[in-house]
Amino acid sequence: MGAAPNTILPNSPLFLVGAYDRRASSGQFSATDALEAMIRASGCPLRRYLLPIRTRTRMALIDYPKMVLLGIVTGIRFLLAVKFSKQKPRAIIAPLGQSYVSFLREGLLTLLGSAVSGAPSIYVLHATYFLSWPKNSLKARGFLALLRRSRAVIVLGPRMQAWIDENVGADRPTVIQIDNLGEIPPLTLEAVERKHKVLDTRVRLLFFSSLFQSKGFGDFLKALTVLDNDTLSSLELSFCGAVQSNPFDSERVSILESERRIEQTLGELRMRGLVATWHRAASNQQREQLFHSAHIFALPSYSEAQPLVLINAMLSGCACIVTPVGEISNMLNSDSAIFVKPGDTAAIARAITRLTIDNEIRLRIAGAANRIATARFNEQVIKQKWLDVLASL
Repeated sequence: MGAAPNTILPNSPLFLVGAYDRRASSGQFSATDALEAMIRASGCPLRRYLLPIRTRTRMALIDYPKMVLLGIVTGIRFLLAVKFSKQKPRAIIAPLGQSYVSFLREGLLTLLGSAVSGAPSIYVLHATYFLSWPKNSLKARGFLALLRRSRAVIVLGPRMQAWIDENVGADRPTVIQIDNLGEIPPLTLEAVERKHKVLDTRVRLLFFSSLFQSKGFGDFLKALTVLDNDTLSSLELSFCGAVQSNPFDSERVSILESERRIEQTLGELRMRGLVATWHRAASNQQREQLFHSAHIFALPSYSEAQPLVLINAMLSGCACIVTPVGEISNMLNSDSAIFVKPGDTAAIARAITRLTIDNEIRLRIAGAANRIATARFNEQVIKQKWLDVLASL
């Protein structure tokens, strides 16, 4: 592998098989969009086929048969396109989501496309749920069989790679670590220092994520309720995200009930002195402004891979409060973040308090995270890795 940074890849087309939810945001969808943009910028032809999935927000009954029908039609169009392509496809790339359903849906369609066209397949793993599957379970065996039939597997960190190395066996595909790209431009270290040293009236605290239980938003809000009034009066909270359903959540609460609980909690916190705004959605410009202006970012998740929102926070020079799940502990260390155990609301509250009152510690942690992010999550470095993978096929 060794394509030059501006290599124009051969004209044989690439095919991308992914999924989308037209009503909800997702780090996986954003990462897939970024991958598509990089490939197109390289000059390589790309054809993208997106399968609709069950929305995580409210969905009318009539939408289900529409979704199934559209998925079948999209799958048939993809298979016909790869089979009768004027040039043999260079590869079929399939970003896979966090569930075995995604592995079945996009994975099997990619496998069929590879079989009818002879093109190699590349799977891009965006989640770490498979790390907890027993090796002899049906899900794990099916997933491993899928990986063995691919040319390459793209992972986000060493935990994912170690699992594949241990379980796939001697006939394993090439496994390559390629980081996600952030969604916003980085702040310089000087801008980070200026942000933390020149405070206006309050320390700005940011929570930015899809709102389902495994993201820890309930723990975050509970942690805020145990802060003393003086600390709350020193904070300005931007709470960003739409409530979504997730089959992996242990407690099944309706979206309406979750929204009601959030509004009630924020209302009570406002009465105690917190300035709080709930942004249910944010444009690209708003997202950039929220991250660049924030001093503290909290993501007390129960499960993650390599969250884009955390990369955004690091690039923006936020002091981060995180859990050591997924690949997060390979992104940050004790010098560049405060780690808490999943579900430990008292620890989250202590971390928020500490970062609110101690400007020096907050700046030191934020600066360290910013230096890591600007070196590691560099667009040119990540683009080059992808070009090398594609040029090697």
